[in-house]
Amino acid sequence: MVTTLKFEKLKLRIEDLGSAPRVAARLLQLSRDPSHSTDEVVAAIEIDPATSVRVLTACNSVMNNRGEVATSVNEAVHRLGFNEVNRIAMLTAMRTSLGHTENVYSEDQNGIWERSILTACAMEELPSDEQDTAQSDNYTIGLLHSIGLFLIAHSTTSGGARLDAENESVLVEMELQRFGTSFPEAGADALEFWGFPKSITEPVRHQLDPDSAGEYAGSAHRLNLAMSIARAIQGSTNGLKGTTSFLQDVLLDPTGPMAPVIARVRTRVDILMAPYVKR
Repeated sequence: MVTTLKFEKLKLRIEDLGSAPRVAARLLQLSRDPSHSTDEVVAAIEIDPATSVRVLTACNSVMNNRGEVATSVNEAVHRLGFNEVNRIAMLTAMRTSLGHTENVYSEDQNGIWERSILTACAMEELPSDEQDTAQSDNYTIGLLHSIGLFLIAHSTTSGGARLDAENESVLVEMELQRFGTSFPEAGADALEFWGFPKSITEPVRHQLDPDSAGEYAGSAHRLNLAMSIARAIQGSTNGLKGTTSFLQDVLLDPTGPMAPVIARVRTRVDILMAPYVKR
């Protein structure tokens, strides 16, 4: 039996996820406006308590602490800089959307979350000369590409065998059969609802079929490659299959053309996650 989870039904669940996704969308909008002010950034962050707390936590982490504890979002923004604050807001938006996925998928939320961060960092490192996507969009596309998995899991109490998320193309077919929608479609619809632009929503929607993304095909192809890089790194780290062994060997070859990208992605993830690691 198909449990239809078209957007009208998903919308009720999307609205339950709080204000953090809208904060992320607003900060993305500000990142495209070179005339934005610090006051606008602070005002956007302070709408959501979770984002405010995370920004302050990152600012006062060992890596960023300058000997004085930041006690206000305004001080944290000045210390961290807008780009880093924007990344933190995206992380918070993703974490706010996370719930348990085991009711639908065989992979738990931590594995999906880790792969999303890897994908985001890979998106930032991959070369891009297209004009279809602002540089600030790449991280956002990578981080939020799998948000549909959490929305579907959050929106159903479906029983039956859990779906294997290892192969995204096969997974989409199973989702369509069971729910009448797929994680790329659900994720793109949610991002659109939150106010994200098409330069974000369309690569997410067409992540598994980049050629169908029209003017955003370049970003969709880059996302598809970033996803493969993330799976290869995650697989080599956790002993998982991750991606096909041949592709994983090619991507992780220390003498291959992707070696510098892989090294930068690993370093960037370590730096980005430092404020989130409990010591």
